This record gives sequence, C-alpha cells and structure tokens, in this order.
Amino acid sequence: MALKNGVMTTCAALLLAGCSASDGESAPVSYSASDYASKCASLIRDELHSYGVSYLYVDIPDSGVSPGATSATRSVNGIVSTAEDGRVPFTAECELGSSPEDNKLFDFRPADGSVDTTDSTVSTRSTSARPVPTESDSPRSRVVADPPIQRNQIDPNNDPSGKTGADDNLGIYYHNSTDWKWLEQPGKIVPGGRIGNRTMNAMCSVGFIASYGERVFIVTAGHCGNQGDEIVVGDSAGNYIPAGEVVESYVEQGAGGAIVGTDIGLIELYPDVPVDSSLPVGLPLKGYITPQEAQSRNMAICRLGATTGYSCGKFEDIGNNGLFYYRSINDRGDSGGAVFAVDSDGVWGLGVSSNVADTNKTYAGAMEIASAMEHWGLTLHG
Repeated sequence: MALKNGVMTTCAALLLAGCSASDGESAPVSYSASDYASKCASLIRDELHSYGVSYLYVDIPDSGVSPGATSATRSVNGIVSTAEDGRVPFTAECELGSSPEDNKLFDFRPADGSVDTTDSTVSTRSTSARPVPTESDSPRSRVVADPPIQRNQIDPNNDPSGKTGADDNLGIYYHNSTDWKWLEQPGKIVPGGRIGNRTMNAMCSVGFIASYGERVFIVTAGHCGNQGDEIVVGDSAGNYIPAGEVVESYVEQGAGGAIVGTDIGLIELYPDVPVDSSLPVGLPLKGYITPQEAQSRNMAICRLGATTGYSCGKFEDIGNNGLFYYRSINDRGDSGGAVFAVDSDGVWGLGVSSNVADTNKTYAGAMEIASAMEHWGLTLHG
C-alpha cells in the first residue's frame, strides 16, 4: 500500500491476504465507544463466519460499550439477528490493538445459547483481508418488498422539494437536487461535495471521511484518480483549494472502460484543509455495514453527489467484487460520493458511487467500503 511515512506495507492488490499495518510506526490505542462498537461487531461476525453460523446482522450500539475511552479491553452488549432465532442479545469482551491483526474477541455469550456455533449453514458476511464478496455470499439475490421506512427517516427536515423526485414504480423514494447546489462549490471536504482531480482534469464527489492514527482520508471510487494525482476543492468565489493526494486506487474495468468489479481508492487530505465529516443530511452514522447486511435488513439506500444532490431508493442486487446496485438518481460527477443505508435503527456507511449507464440514470452501481475499511485498518468518521 503506497501511503506516506511508511505506516502501511505495500500490497499487490486490494482486499487480498498479506497486507498488514504492522510495519513502521504504530498508531496509539485510543478508541471511542463508536470505534469499539464497530470493530468488536466485526470480530463477532468473523467468529460466526468461522463456525458457519448464518446471521443477518450484528449490532452493538454505542451505549452497549462499557466506559473507558482509551482502554484496550472493554465489554460490550448487543444483538445478533439470525433467520432461525430472530434478535438474540449477547455479551462479549473485545481487545483492540494498534492494528486489525491485534484485535481479539473473548467471552462471546449469546443469551441462553440461542446462537448455535455448530450450525453448518453459510454466513452472509465475509471477513477482511479476503476477496470482496460475490453474489453467492448474499442471503438472497433481490429484495422483494419496499423498505418499511417513513419519509422522515431519510428526510428529517421533510423538504417538499425531495418528495416531487420520488418514483415508487422505479423504487426511488426521494430525490432533491434543488437544495444541494452548494455541493458543487462547498469550500470544504464534506460527504457528497465536489472535488477536482487537477492531474486528470476531472470531477468526482466526496465519499466518507476516515482516519488511520493522525492521518485523514477520503474513501472514494478508484476511478476518480491514480496514485499521486492532486485533488482540489472549490469554494463559492471560484477559488480552488489544494485538498490532498490520491494514495490508493484500484478499479476493475472491462471492454470499453466499463467498471465490472472493485472500484475503491483513498485520498490523503492535507493537514490544513477544512473538513466536515458528518453527513449534511442531518443523519448521524452508527458505523458501516456490508451490502449483504443492508439487503437482508431490507434497508433504503441513500446517496449524496455534487451533480444530482441527494436521493434514496430500493436495494436491487449484489454484483462482482464488492459492487452492488440500487435505485437512485445518479450521473457523471457523482462518482465517489457517499452511499449509506437507512432503516428504523439508524444510518450506516455502505459504499461509494461507482457507475451508472447513460441510458438509465435510475439504476446505480456502488462499491462497498466495509472490506476497504477493515483491510486498511481505518476508522470511519461522521
């Protein structure tokens, strides 16, 4: 992995075994409750996977993490949902180190032993440091019903402009470009805001903000730049502010340049660039999940992009090597923008905008971020 300061080792390909964050300097062990919840949930998913337990999702709320802001070992309480047993409470103890390889799970105890670790059914979630998920990893290939979600869960301000963009026949629940013109020249790094690749003379949108120690990154689409490309952000006065540099870029393209698989990259931000990591729609992130989890939970999929603004729609399908598809309004320049999943339990980071056909702007493709977050040992902000 070609990141500065020698923090991470070099990998030949994204999401394959053999990449470690153990070389060079070590990040201090200091985790918030949200960090702990996200990383401990990942360990529990891996544990279930190793025993062949079929589950729908694992949820650890921030309130379920025991106090101790910088403690390496903390107890947690949460819920694991399975097809057979429904929502099963559990307790566990996690130990988090300075890299994902040092993280450990102890004393995982579902209530009344309801989760049977001798089951041999297939898990719905793959682990980190592995090839990205394929369609066979998904519990079902298509969602058959609209998400049971109220309008105020995707639009807390109940903006009338967004309601007129809905088209339930196509599975689009909300679309608003009118109130999001400011994303074209945001003057800061913010999810959905426009960024320019000065080297390629191209535009993309900001995905999620993440960090590794003191270093801050934009998680974006791989096709938004090559390693070493200079990234800028514009303000309302027409000025372009140097923002960062592409340090990772992986994209699988087929004939004619079509994106057919992995499409993920990292932009390292300069220390003095203004950053607002929260979603500007007023929905705080609880963490991140995989497309398989969003699909199994029948969640609404929302996205932000500088070209078309904010829209939400129905999950459609799982694609190749981390791609997934959903209903939305998407166009050129929205690439790299934040894609997130929403239901009555909250909002979760899911992916970055990847592709859409010029002949159909309502069926969009995105690249999952879960594997990349775990592969690079990143902490999600927002």
